Amino acid sequence: MVVGIHIPLWGTTSIMKPLYSIAVPIFLMISGYFLVTPEGDIPQKRITKILKKIFTITVIVNLIYYGWRVLIHHVYTLPIFRTILVGDTLNLALWYMNAYLEALILIWFITKLKLTRLLPWLAILGLLLNLILGSYYWVFLDKRPELYLEGVLIPNALHRNFFTIALPCIVAGTWLRLKERPQSLRKLLWAAGILLIANYAEAIIRKLACGSATSGDIGLVTLPLAIVVFLIALNLKSEHRLIRYLAHLGKNYSTNIFLFHLLINGILFILVTQLPFWLPDNIYWMLPVDIILIIFLTKICNLGKLRFFFEAKKLSDSNISSSKTYNN
Repeated sequence: MVVGIHIPLWGTTSIMKPLYSIAVPIFLMISGYFLVTPEGDIPQKRITKILKKIFTITVIVNLIYYGWRVLIHHVYTLPIFRTILVGDTLNLALWYMNAYLEALILIWFITKLKLTRLLPWLAILGLLLNLILGSYYWVFLDKRPELYLEGVLIPNALHRNFFTIALPCIVAGTWLRLKERPQSLRKLLWAAGILLIANYAEAIIRKLACGSATSGDIGLVTLPLAIVVFLIALNLKSEHRLIRYLAHLGKNYSTNIFLFHLLINGILFILVTQLPFWLPDNIYWMLPVDIILIIFLTKICNLGKLRFFFEAKKLSDSNISSSKTYNN
């Protein structure tokens, strides 16, 4: 779903946005779910271990995209402050990595000071700020709030950051871990269907009110829908072959798909424009081809003991290895 936000499939990006909007929250909830122990502790050693790996991955991925920028666009300059603070200069999707890293740093300090009880309140505050500065800015403000760094407008930075998205979703994941118990799959599916309809209805209301259904990343229904979808994943029976296969894809390839889908998309676009024959419009095939190529390249790198994508794979493994996996 994250890939679908950036690469349209059959031209349906705007139509699918209310569904795609739960992708990033679920990603972060998974991180929070594996961050906390079943007893409710957040070990600092675990946070430190994950921080080191995420920092390494972020640096490597930014270097790769910087090389792409120099090679293709011949742009050598780089706004350092924005790259460090926001992370979206070389790849728009990499704001997520910076937000995740910064949220974990905040959680590290909170646990160090033994103020873990503040996390839920900080998460609520961050979520409220997200709604006020993002999806529902038109209720409270005359115009959309904007942030400029180094003289350049940074769209969405005020409501899309470590405090307003990453922290609330990570804390939601820890809460799901602590409150975990078997749920009725049928009831969860019904709840997901109702919430999905409500999410589309909310998008329509925002469209009519402020002219944009995508005025923010998180709406009133986004997190409840993401939580229900996450609970569905937890309550699926793992003995089904399809479920095991999807879990395998998620564990081994989802991180690389997220980090490199725009890079592969850019390469594909250049190759297509150089072909001597015509291909159908790329919105009809680019997304699945992009994903298949990343899976194939990851397999090649793993089989050949290469390390081009090695750190990216460790991101999905780090949280899982540091906590017991969910057993159905």
